[in-house]
Amino acid sequence: MWGMGACSDFVFCGIQWTLYQTDGGVSVEYPADPRRLSDLVDILALSHQHIFSMVHRVVIMAIDWIGFGYAIVVALGGVVGYTRKGSIVSLAAGLFFGLVSGYGAYCVTHDSRDVKISFFSAFILTIVMGMRFKRSKKLIPGGLIAGLSLLMILRLVFLLL
Repeated sequence: MWGMGACSDFVFCGIQWTLYQTDGGVSVEYPADPRRLSDLVDILALSHQHIFSMVHRVVIMAIDWIGFGYAIVVALGGVVGYTRKGSIVSLAAGLFFGLVSGYGAYCVTHDSRDVKISFFSAFILTIVMGMRFKRSKKLIPGGLIAGLSLLMILRLVFLLL
């Protein structure tokens, strides 16, 4: 342990603290006025907020399984369109929007408020596939992807609330 009159310096919350061991115990010295309790309360409140924000970031970071599932469905839809009809446009669009939606789900996984990319891809697919469904009256693929994209938009809006 410390010898008589020994001291130890450390930095906490960006402030240099010094601990002194005296005959009467341990005393603390820091640059703010040690007689003012409000300085100490402010410092402890800042450290509490910092610790809470770190814990909050770790706890909230959940994987966006719904977003990744949506991206897989979109990409597989393009592959199915290519295998059944030989449509290279369906393959390219499906893979492109599947990758964009997957990246959007990745962004939502790291920050639940970062929905811009997912929202953009779901919005474009809702419009394009909704028009295709209206024109062809076929539920698959137009109605299915338009409906899933609309549900994805609603989900993303609720994530922002």
